[in-house]
Amino acid sequence: MDDVVHLFRSRVRLQHACVGGGDVFDERTRAGDLNSQPQTWTPGLMAARVAACGASSAVLPDGRRVRCVSKRDVAFLYREIFQEKCYLKHGVDLRPGDTVFDVGANIGLFTLFAAERCGPDGKVYAFEPLPETFAALKHNVDALCSDDRMGTVVSSQVGVSDGSQTEAEFTYYASAAGWSSMEPDEGEVREAMSQYLDNALVSSSGLEDSWLAKTGTFLARYAPRWLYNLVKMTFINNMLRSRQTTKCRLLSVSEAIKMYEVQCVDLLKVDVERAELGVLMGVGLEDWPKIRQCALEVHDLDGERLQAVCTLLQDVAHYPRVEVEQDVDLKGTKLYNVYCRR
Repeated sequence: MDDVVHLFRSRVRLQHACVGGGDVFDERTRAGDLNSQPQTWTPGLMAARVAACGASSAVLPDGRRVRCVSKRDVAFLYREIFQEKCYLKHGVDLRPGDTVFDVGANIGLFTLFAAERCGPDGKVYAFEPLPETFAALKHNVDALCSDDRMGTVVSSQVGVSDGSQTEAEFTYYASAAGWSSMEPDEGEVREAMSQYLDNALVSSSGLEDSWLAKTGTFLARYAPRWLYNLVKMTFINNMLRSRQTTKCRLLSVSEAIKMYEVQCVDLLKVDVERAELGVLMGVGLEDWPKIRQCALEVHDLDGERLQAVCTLLQDVAHYPRVEVEQDVDLKGTKLYNVYCRR
């Protein structure tokens, strides 16, 4: 995996060459990009965008109501983040006053979780590129993070990548927003959805309490296999039929660190559906020592991506130990969680 290290160092040199001198980007220009045009959301415009995309709301088990794009994602996300604390494992923690980068913030459930854990002296930077999902994120942050016990949240409608481009096309699934990505792979999405449903429907874990989920659980347990598979594939096809594409702006982690004048990132959380290696390659060598911990989802698409991520974290970022695990409901998929800390 020495190629990963060489590629990373070449990419860093390329970033510096593209802007001239040692700066990764022009702070004033990029800051203007993030806070103007598509990234400027007045309350009226936000409400209109959410209504237009058919966003709905869901009540969390703790009683809080959140805005969402695809309601069926919410139960799974809540279980992962709040109940299982999937990003706080293998010694990764959040302390009062910590600073968090939430890359791939979705509708903001981990943002809310982190803002609670870090308290009023903490700060969470939430990055979500897709307009519909960002509208839900912004609504949830405005509605639920005003409590004096919560940390400050800064939301940016922007994708995070390696710094080699300022814009990219994203594939967005309105009926399955959590699978949206700038690196689409419908075959992998189908495979992962199918395996997840097989695992979750049998155990009834991470599913919304609806007639659809109950019907699926009944079919998984008692129906002939051919009937269950037919219904499952019909369900997956319907979710993926909502596919759209949209162009979104990009920045790198190092650009965000500079723009927001962040001295320390206590946790870099990454969930970007197959684009995670690009996110890590967007951290300059001078910025890795500022990042105390990482927790990220990795798609091991070619059987080498997971190893490439671990190699970068060990040999470039110099974390002393990198831990890998797989959620029980994702057994048989190419999805893994990776953790490291200093």
